Amino acid sequence: MGSLRSPTATRERPVRGAGQSASGCSNETPCPWVATLANGAVGKNIEVFYWSNRNREVDFVLRRGDKLTAIEVKSGQRKDTLPGMASFCNEFPVSRKLLVGADGIPLDEFLLTPVETWVE
Repeated sequence: MGSLRSPTATRERPVRGAGQSASGCSNETPCPWVATLANGAVGKNIEVFYWSNRNREVDFVLRRGDKLTAIEVKSGQRKDTLPGMASFCNEFPVSRKLLVGADGIPLDEFLLTPVETWVE
């Protein structure tokens, strides 16, 4: 599996917890998401990342061993295209893609489901 460290135009950062603006907090992905994922990954050998490259981004990437799960969080109506997800999947061997909100997995279900479920 390729490393999440890639070209200098790409930023990948392990998420340490809520309050870090570069770790996925925005209008679409507020910091409680970060805290939920980061806290849920503790002790489970799961790393939580944010990924962006040239105006493309994936809100969260979960990595456990050689398995990668890319997660896009959208509010409102379903998006037909997810350019960040497509770019990430072209660069990395993604095991699973998730859309949360916007006709994807409901927010409460996602937040109440153990993080390891999403990287199995």
